[in-house]
Amino acid sequence: MKVVFRVDASLEIGIGHVMRCLSLAEVLTNHGADVEFICRNHKGNLIHNIRSSGFTVLELELPREKQSDNNLSHANWLCTTQHQDARDCMKRLKQSKVDWLIVDHYGIDQHWQKSLKEYYC
Repeated sequence: MKVVFRVDASLEIGIGHVMRCLSLAEVLTNHGADVEFICRNHKGNLIHNIRSSGFTVLELELPREKQSDNNLSHANWLCTTQHQDARDCMKRLKQSKVDWLIVDHYGIDQHWQKSLKEYYC
C-alpha cells in the first residue's frame, strides 16, 4: 500500500501537523505501507526531520509571490492558491499509484481534494 501525506510546517504554521503525520506514518510503515510526504519548502519547515525519520519528501518550492484564495481562514498558509498547490502535487503524484492521500493542512479543502481524486484510490 502506498500512502502520501500532504502536510506543511513553518514558522507561521508550527510543527504539530507534521509531528502528527510522522506518528501515523511510522505506524503505517510498521504495517507494511510505503509512505512519502509532500511538503512545501516554507521557512521553518521540517523536511530534514521527516527525511531523518526515513521517509521520502517530495518538495514543493515556494512561489516568488505569495498568493492566496482567501476562501479559508488559513488559506495564506499555502503561500499559493489551492489550484496551484493541487497542480504542483499532481506532478508528484502521477509518478506512482497512490492508495491513500492523507492531508493535514488548514489551507486545503474539499476542492483541492476533488481535483486530485484521479491520482489516488
